Amino acid sequence: MDCRSTAGNVRWIGVRGVEFGNAGVGRIVPLSAGDLRAAWLGRLISFLFIWQLSFSAPLSIASGAIGLAVTLLISFRGWSISDATHSWAWNVPLLGLLQGRWMVSGATFVAIGVVVLAVALLYRKITSIGWMSKWLLAGVLATMAWIIFAGSATFMPRWLWIFRREHFTFRTDSF
Repeated sequence: MDCRSTAGNVRWIGVRGVEFGNAGVGRIVPLSAGDLRAAWLGRLISFLFIWQLSFSAPLSIASGAIGLAVTLLISFRGWSISDATHSWAWNVPLLGLLQGRWMVSGATFVAIGVVVLAVALLYRKITSIGWMSKWLLAGVLATMAWIIFAGSATFMPRWLWIFRREHFTFRTDSF
């Protein structure tokens, strides 16, 4: 191949582009997924990603639902903080005493309802989920713009350098 001509350069770029797109990645990029010597690393990383996501995603969803429910519990003071509680302790060999406590309140059922609603909204065609995600994105962007506008409208530069002791103390009356 004559690389000095324009046609030769275009042909060389075209061939390399096809190789890169057709599982020939191992010849162009060393230690990539196309290299059989390092293929186990790619499979290991894929497995670890899926395992970590399948472990952390339900916890993230549950913590968001619990946070929403607790926020509603704080907002509506008429709800009881706990309707039923149970404490337990278990002596684990080599570890010591393991203690736990669970609590059921109105917020518990709100959290369960939020998760059930999310599953019901996601149980549909992927095109409608894409449509809903665009509306959610618009809502997030509008909320961010609202917060930025409200913060800039009430911004007072002289407050930047005022540090009082009461700003750094924890108070329970604000909850």
